[in-house]
Amino acid sequence: MLIDPKTAGLMVIDVQARLVPAIPGAAPAIRRISALIQGARRLGLPVLASEHCPDKLGPTVAPIRALLPPDGVHPKTSFAFVREPVWRDLIRRSAKRHWVVAGFEAHVCVAQSVAALRALEYEVFVVADAVGSIGDEDKELALRRMEREGAFPLSAEMALFEWLETADNAGLRDVLALIKEMR
Repeated sequence: MLIDPKTAGLMVIDVQARLVPAIPGAAPAIRRISALIQGARRLGLPVLASEHCPDKLGPTVAPIRALLPPDGVHPKTSFAFVREPVWRDLIRRSAKRHWVVAGFEAHVCVAQSVAALRALEYEVFVVADAVGSIGDEDKELALRRMEREGAFPLSAEMALFEWLETADNAGLRDVLALIKEMR
């Protein structure tokens, strides 16, 4: 299945200051998440971002926060954001059926959020090179589990090209520049 950009949105989960230093490969994942946010915004896709217990885990890291609108980050306490009314409302109001998901930690908040979205019959695409966990084994287990639950694994570059659909898309040059920057 390909992402349908007309019915797609991006979810950025918990890319927070106190998590990032402990996650192997966080810097390249953050570059990819940044490219996804910029690509989504350039192509008119909604971007939702969460912070898990920000009083404990800190705010969204500055490079990501700078790409989001002032009201673009929503706090949560549930590991699966869909369990919280504000998130359910945001998702419902967006009217999107395909969700591209990136963020931290893959085996906790990302995996539980993906499972909750799938239970609500959304199509979910997990950006494997833009998720991370403190333990590499936890990340790999989470990716396998999410795929078994019906989520589609892909790379950040794959997501960006699927959002474009054609080489005639007016956003092609911008997306190509984002891909160069994230590498």
